[in-house]
Amino acid sequence: MRVYKSLERKSWVLGLPLNQIGLLLCLFLVLTVGGSLLSVLLALPWWYYLASLALVLSLYLLLRKAAKRQHPDFLLSFLSYRYFQPDEIDYVLPPQTPDAPSDDALSGDHP
Repeated sequence: MRVYKSLERKSWVLGLPLNQIGLLLCLFLVLTVGGSLLSVLLALPWWYYLASLALVLSLYLLLRKAAKRQHPDFLLSFLSYRYFQPDEIDYVLPPQTPDAPSDDALSGDHP
């Protein structure tokens, strides 16, 4: 069976896997839209937007450096560990088997 390596590889954009670029874009949108909504209630300084852009760019450079060293997808691993995995694992005990019947139940002398 022939395997096409182009189908097996991840999609890379700007030196990062496509899913990490999407998460960085979502982070930038949350920071800017959240800042715009917050500016309705409070007066945000102009450097808030500059700081959010600097944060996203520095995170991009950090993730790109990690991708060159072929680290695993750190951003997705962090989000999964922090938000999607439960703090405590709930487990269900297997159903209890009934106790062995006593000799009285087997004797047939019961009414």
